[in-house]
Amino acid sequence: MYNKKKQKNVYILPNLFTSANFFCGIFSMILSLRGDFYHAAWAVMAAMLFDFLDGQVARLTKGTSQFGVEYDSLSDMVSFGIAPTIMMYLLALKDLNRIGIAIAFVYSVSCALRLARFNVSTQSSEKKQFTGMPTPAACGLLASLIILQSEYAFVDFVPMVPVIMLALAFLMVSNIKYPTLSSMNLKKEKPFLYLAGIVIATSVFIFHTELFIFVVFFSYAAYGVIRETHYYTLGRRYLRNLELERTRTNEK
Repeated sequence: MYNKKKQKNVYILPNLFTSANFFCGIFSMILSLRGDFYHAAWAVMAAMLFDFLDGQVARLTKGTSQFGVEYDSLSDMVSFGIAPTIMMYLLALKDLNRIGIAIAFVYSVSCALRLARFNVSTQSSEKKQFTGMPTPAACGLLASLIILQSEYAFVDFVPMVPVIMLALAFLMVSNIKYPTLSSMNLKKEKPFLYLAGIVIATSVFIFHTELFIFVVFFSYAAYGVIRETHYYTLGRRYLRNLELERTRTNEK
């Protein structure tokens, strides 16, 4: 009897964090409808924190289940798909009429496709790296722009919102690889450089929080593109060298 009760508590705990994630997404939409985009952006940031915690708690308590996976995806769709879409539509897309609606649709459906792909590959290929940019990271970049502009008034990103949202939609459904937190092992090489980087990042976070948040999400988005371009260039160079070697061999 005790074991059954304990098992129920284990499964309830991660789902409570998922519910908090869901609540933050709903709250963000309400704030966006009120025109309070700054606090709406912070609400989806809070949703990201709860989304991270529910996964960690589920693993620590061994409370993972198919129900939890599905519930987490539904919550993520609300917080990282619908909430930022409404936020950006009201802030920057509504004046574009049909084009704005189309961009909002493309972004939100890309989130849905990304989450669906994650669900079918979560047991195998997405443990050490993500295929496509994760939806929380894409949402975080959009939210960080609003937070950044609140501190630095000269930053006017609104005209670029359509391009940014389409770019993020592409990154989410692409095959570009992005690292997971579990794959970032700080115990490996060059511990001093990691320590120095953490100290600098902490200093920037304390004194320029808004800028720090934007840099983190932008760097993550750019990292996948830069790495993919680098691997593509290396692959092309390898094939070119291989072809030249074959040509020289045939000439001999």
